[in-house]
Amino acid sequence: KLQFLYFIGKMDEIRVGGGGNGMAGISELPEMEEEVFTGPLEVRLEHKNWKARKAAAEELKALFENKGSTELYEAMVPGLVKDSNPSALEAGLECCTAYIQALDSLPPNAKRIVFSILEKGVAGRPKTLLNSQAVFSLLVEVGGTAEFVEALDGVLPKVKAVKHKQQLAASILLLFTTFGATPFDLKQCIPFLTKLISESDDKVRKAIRQVIVHFYQLSGEAIISILESKGVKAATVAELKKECEAAAPLPAPTKVVKGAAAASAVPSQEGGSEAFTSTDNPLYDIADPEPVLKHLPKDFHSVVSDHKAKWGVKKGMVESNLMPHVTKVKLQHDDYHELTKTMKKALTDPNIAMTALAMKVFMYLCKGLRQAYSREARILFPTFLDLMKEKKNTVGDPLRDTLFAMYEHSIVNLPDVNDDIVKASTDKVLLVRQGLALWMERCVLSSAEKAGKSMKIFAPVAVNMLTNDQDAGVKDAAAKVCMAYVKQCGEDNCHFVNELPQKLQDRILKGKPSDGLSKKPFSARGPKPTASTEDAAAPKSARPASARGAPKAKSAAMPAPKADDVPAPFSRSDAEVMLEELVADAAAPAVAGLMAKTGKERLEALSTLGTALQGMPESNAAKALEVVSSLFYTSTPGWKDSSFQALLEMLRILSMLSGKVEAIPPRVVKAVTPAVEKIQDLKIKKPLKEYLSVLCEGTSPRLVFGNVLNVLSNTKGPKTIQEGLEWMAETLVEFGGGTCDEKAVISYAIKCLEMPTPTIKAAALKVFSALARCSGAQAVLRIAKGTDLRAALLKQIEDECEKVKNSAPVVPTRTAKNAPAKQGAEGSLDEPKDIRPMIDSALLEKLSASNWSRREEALVDVSKIVNRRLKPDVGHDLIPALKQRLGDTNKRIIPVTCSVITEMFEGMGAACKMHAHKLLPTVLNLLGDQKPAVRQGARKVLAAYDKLCGLEGLLPYLPKAMATDVPSARQELSEFLIDVLSRDADKMPPNSLKPTVQPLVSFLQDRHPTTRKLAEEMLKPIIGNVGYDTVAKHVGDLGLANQRALLPILEKNKQFDKTAQQPVKPVKKPAKAPLSARDNKDVPSEDEPPLQKPRITYEQQPKSEDEEMPAQDEGMYKPKQVFKSMTKDAGNGDMHIADMDLPSKTPAMPRQMHAQIAITSVPMAVELLTHQDIEMCLRAAEKIQTHHQQGGSIPIDEVMLKTMTKLTHICTDVNVALDVRACRGLVAFMTEVFVPPVSQQCKTETMFYLIGALLDNLLTEKLHSTYKDKADTATEREKRDCDSTLRCLNSLMLKLLERSGRTETFCALIKRLDMYNKLIYNESSRYVQYVELVAKCLLKLIRFVTQENTSVDFTKLLSAVHEFLTENPPTNFKGKMELPLRTVKTLLNELVKVKGEGILDCLMVLNINENALISEFINMCLHKQDGIVPVQQGHSPQMPPQAKKQAIAQPPASISMPLAAPPTGRGNVPPETAAQMDVIFSRVRKTDTSRDGVAELYTLMQANPNLDITPWLSECSTPFQGFLQRQLAAQANAGAQKASAVSASHESMMAIRDRMAKMRQAKAAK
Repeated sequence: KLQFLYFIGKMDEIRVGGGGNGMAGISELPEMEEEVFTGPLEVRLEHKNWKARKAAAEELKALFENKGSTELYEAMVPGLVKDSNPSALEAGLECCTAYIQALDSLPPNAKRIVFSILEKGVAGRPKTLLNSQAVFSLLVEVGGTAEFVEALDGVLPKVKAVKHKQQLAASILLLFTTFGATPFDLKQCIPFLTKLISESDDKVRKAIRQVIVHFYQLSGEAIISILESKGVKAATVAELKKECEAAAPLPAPTKVVKGAAAASAVPSQEGGSEAFTSTDNPLYDIADPEPVLKHLPKDFHSVVSDHKAKWGVKKGMVESNLMPHVTKVKLQHDDYHELTKTMKKALTDPNIAMTALAMKVFMYLCKGLRQAYSREARILFPTFLDLMKEKKNTVGDPLRDTLFAMYEHSIVNLPDVNDDIVKASTDKVLLVRQGLALWMERCVLSSAEKAGKSMKIFAPVAVNMLTNDQDAGVKDAAAKVCMAYVKQCGEDNCHFVNELPQKLQDRILKGKPSDGLSKKPFSARGPKPTASTEDAAAPKSARPASARGAPKAKSAAMPAPKADDVPAPFSRSDAEVMLEELVADAAAPAVAGLMAKTGKERLEALSTLGTALQGMPESNAAKALEVVSSLFYTSTPGWKDSSFQALLEMLRILSMLSGKVEAIPPRVVKAVTPAVEKIQDLKIKKPLKEYLSVLCEGTSPRLVFGNVLNVLSNTKGPKTIQEGLEWMAETLVEFGGGTCDEKAVISYAIKCLEMPTPTIKAAALKVFSALARCSGAQAVLRIAKGTDLRAALLKQIEDECEKVKNSAPVVPTRTAKNAPAKQGAEGSLDEPKDIRPMIDSALLEKLSASNWSRREEALVDVSKIVNRRLKPDVGHDLIPALKQRLGDTNKRIIPVTCSVITEMFEGMGAACKMHAHKLLPTVLNLLGDQKPAVRQGARKVLAAYDKLCGLEGLLPYLPKAMATDVPSARQELSEFLIDVLSRDADKMPPNSLKPTVQPLVSFLQDRHPTTRKLAEEMLKPIIGNVGYDTVAKHVGDLGLANQRALLPILEKNKQFDKTAQQPVKPVKKPAKAPLSARDNKDVPSEDEPPLQKPRITYEQQPKSEDEEMPAQDEGMYKPKQVFKSMTKDAGNGDMHIADMDLPSKTPAMPRQMHAQIAITSVPMAVELLTHQDIEMCLRAAEKIQTHHQQGGSIPIDEVMLKTMTKLTHICTDVNVALDVRACRGLVAFMTEVFVPPVSQQCKTETMFYLIGALLDNLLTEKLHSTYKDKADTATEREKRDCDSTLRCLNSLMLKLLERSGRTETFCALIKRLDMYNKLIYNESSRYVQYVELVAKCLLKLIRFVTQENTSVDFTKLLSAVHEFLTENPPTNFKGKMELPLRTVKTLLNELVKVKGEGILDCLMVLNINENALISEFINMCLHKQDGIVPVQQGHSPQMPPQAKKQAIAQPPASISMPLAAPPTGRGNVPPETAAQMDVIFSRVRKTDTSRDGVAELYTLMQANPNLDITPWLSECSTPFQGFLQRQLAAQANAGAQKASAVSASHESMMAIRDRMAKMRQAKAAK
């Protein structure tokens, strides 16, 4: 090689040619001589020839090894380790190693050396890498960790090559493996850990994950939080946390840093520090302080400290608002006095779960605040010591950690709490004294330095407990404290030991403190006796059966344990003993035969065992199954047997025993799953898969899947993995979704998808297909997208999910006996998340920032939050904020917002319909935007919504959207609707697409041909739904020219009219019973016989108009038509459920279908009230009503709630036809059972739900807008059904208000008013009607209270009003709807009238501040009442004229009106005037014509001064009479002012005329 190189270099000196002048041969080239480099060493170290540099480095190495001077050449060393020649570089690294060894300390140029090696040496050949790592190890050993990390941070930005990064990560891991994580400053390491853990290369991430495991095992899980706060991806953080938790304890370091060996954290062999677990967190100084108090809602303290509130509500408040922030490593310093006071009250909560949660809060506060929490900790210390009496570990564990943190971080000063410690040492509760001694021992062992300072406090207490306590356990614990002091401080410094008796001195000086220092106190019953020391030390599964007892079979009602919680199989010796008890004769030969060398002998032994177990009674089958499976598990070869006949026989025996038990013990699963490694064998594959499915039935799929995944994860056979995946796919379909840990299955399937074997990939895709069918494709894709899966593999998963998107839902064919599947269980893909705590004020503020880039960042943050399965309730603020961003001035923001809304809809599923009315109209308007990206984003939102809710959900928003005149919007909307209609139009009910006909006709006339062509495509499905005649009718309303253009198009598409092809056959209706003369009322006429009491009906008692329906001025709702009476039986007038008429669209279901189902009890009937079959619901209602009429008690709250739920489903679900018969029956049932005194026992929560559900039913679009546009004869019955149902619901609302407990109903209505008012505040105009109806209900209820002598709890009522005014001060109503505030003020005014000054006593009971709003309003009402005559029943209060501030303008004497006079007919009023008065009063009652009607009444009264209007006033309510009086007074005042102005004007005109006349006379005279 050298000769060839020399030849190339001499090419210019050689002549080319033939003959004697030709080129000489290679053999004739002069021989190469070895060059000799001379000169000073420092010159040769920088020579241009690499050989010279290498020789100089070797010479310098020899100089260092011979202990030569290092100062002369230390500046040359960094240059040697970055040589460009590999050979010279290796020599330079060896020289550097000798240099550091000769120096025996940290070199002054260590940082430059490390930087050069990281830049050149680490990227070199394998030998170069080893030499570089040797230098790093030497530098760290002499204390160069800081220099190494600093140089690493400087080099990393320059490193681009993947191989270079891999070798850097390997070098870092080698240092941590050699020295551990202790020598490294974590604060310095965070930057390079954050950068390298985010690298795309797997080898780099794997090495850095191991480094993080070192820190995790040293510092705890706080490092995970720090990395998350530094911007590491959530998926990476989750993977890190899982790996750190599963990692085994790392081996001890093989080297230590010089000078730090004594201080290293190497565990000692004598106990003490190895048993002590510090609560200190080394990341405390690194972490950013987390603010806590600003995240707490305003009502946090009032809810958590309320002893009457439910513990679940309080627990949810703490977990959702406080725990996510208080668990951080470091907390922001603030005033925590109020929070401490609140959580201290929670410590005394009767529910132990709330106490444990409060104790955890205090633990995190002590760890996160440290000495900043000393003031509050001093107050809490005695409470904590007293809480040691609690036996529950859920309270005890955080309590002991809290007390130790107080000591470790000096949060409490020991001399300040000395009295509390002495008091606890003599406490009468044994657990308190034991816990105190254990805490003192733990504190002493934690630090030798602090032990000396605490001796003055702890030692006297320990000595007193050791000598005077009566309990042996306490004495032992106190002796351990003394031993700990001797260990930490030395015998000479522990003078208190000399004061003890000699026997105790010997015990303390010779003894040792706790080896495995337990933080848990001793049991109050003392230690449990054990059979022997050997048995006590042995694990439970390895003890003899006689000592442990027979295994107990799991109850069928017990939930199945997880894979990691399953008890291990019995040991072989235990299994042999138990088998001998079961089958004495066959046990010995079977056990010996299972260990035989030949397959034939093993098969014979199994046959013998199977024959012996054949006659096993069912009572012993469960035990036999555990024993035999454990024997197969522990035998050799066992499940690894090469004989397939033996394996088949083993499976046959297990299947036989499994058929005799109801539930298979979980231990069997652990013992059988190793057989999965044989699943690739064709001869045993089928029976093994079948038995695994049997295990799923006998235990739970979750348990079996977990163990199978553990086996498959540790196997390398491709065929085994393939068959295992195929079995999982088949089993998922058999058992349905939510039955296993689907997230774990997806995680493993993704790993398999990355394998190179095609068959494994195909099997993994089958698993994804099965999961998509069971749990939904969206849920599967959401989990897959959250991983680091490559785009190509993700596309394969999407394609597989797309194939099964339209397939029928999976119906499970097998179910688990032991643990039935539950949707939303742990690991299930259907588990929705509540994101309300994540939508904080900072994020919302960022969403509305003035800088568009900040708004975009906020949208990205929201996208990360909503990219999961969501609960539909996302709070009141997120939806309006997103709606605002849809109209952002920066067009770049709008597509991002559309993407966020798409992800949110997909996460909510079909429940996104509740937010559609706020977002979809704006999204539809975006289709006309000029930017293609905006239109594309809007299309994505609409496509997602259509996929979830279908055409039925889109239909309410289409007519308004199609009314646009923007050409691009019309085209985009047409293209979208063509896809939707072609897919869903056939599924829609007939005539449901009628609202889109008129906009479609407009599209057909568009001036753009593209729009017209698209409209023709839409015409086909719409004609198929509404019929040709409906569309032709709209076309006929156009001009003649347009008709000529469109009629040919209609004729061409007439063939798609499906309504004409499928005529509806007339249904023969049963004859109805004859109606009475008053067939338009709900009561019988006078000439009819009295009605018998029906089973389920309305009350058939005569009612006044005011009682049956409230007048328009005070009622809650006025239906469109008069309610028709229900069908009565001709014989006795009874109106039974089965006899009612059904709507024309819902034929009655034959009652014979349910004749065989007997409702035997009231509880069963209550459960059947929500049955999907209405016939069963009505039968259940009839059963409950009969029981109630016979004097039996019923659970009124549950009955009303379930019945109202069913009624709401019928009235509001647009997918269900309106069933008037069912509505009448359910309303009649509720009216019948909701009677005093039972009705007055309903709770406030029940009334809150009932009122809200009734309002939803009264205002549902199904009953108001579904048929409003239909005028044909075929739908007249449907219109009557809607009006009839509305009247039923209105009557039921009146009954609820009349018969319920006044206090509970008042509180429920005020809560509803508060809720709907807040919804209006969020720009939801729909809830304006709700507020109006609730206000009318409150006014109706006020009238009941003022007119009746009913009992009302004024204290509770005033508390509800106070809460409303606190949440909704008057300043919130400026410029907005003031009806809620005015209604509450009216309520307070009426309460003051009823209660008088006694209402102030109720305020004193509530302890309400005198400056509160409610106090001010009540004082105003009391001042106004000073001059008022007491209220009389049925009359308005009369005010004296001198009360000027409260006086209402009185009408003139000519129009004075008597109030509340009894009805007296029409009197002597002429018929023409009476008819005119009827018309005027009907106009006055209507809101829109009330003002005109009052003006007409005033004019008529002025024209007829003697007109008596008393007959018409008697038909009005008292408040309405007052209203009419005030309006007439206003008219009178306005008339007087006008007359005065006219008179003044007339006088001024006369004066002008007189002056002009005088001027003319003077001019003439002149």
